[in-house]
Amino acid sequence: FLFDSWHGPAVLHLEPENRTRQVEDEHFRVVRYATPTLIEAQQVVDVRFDFEVTDKANGRVARFSEMHRMRYLFKEEASGLLEACGLELLRAQEWITGDQPGKTSWSVSYLARKR
Repeated sequence: FLFDSWHGPAVLHLEPENRTRQVEDEHFRVVRYATPTLIEAQQVVDVRFDFEVTDKANGRVARFSEMHRMRYLFKEEASGLLEACGLELLRAQEWITGDQPGKTSWSVSYLARKR
């Protein structure tokens, strides 16, 4: 079983921040604003995404929002949850690099197997 999650030590050390991302082509421009709220007591980050989509042909702008609740995990917690499901944690590593997770490793992948 392979999955990834936000890494608790990094979330608490770096803290989520507001971000803006923009992409466009010849027809549309899309701007996404991400506004996170850290709720430590629940180990979650509520991220509100606000979008602006501009149709370049007529200048019309559509706006919409959505909310994502992101649960972050600590390695020991992930291991305990996996064990409760009959799985054994084989590896936890920083997503993409494969390095040991640390306080700046935002995303960690976990590999587990049936016990």
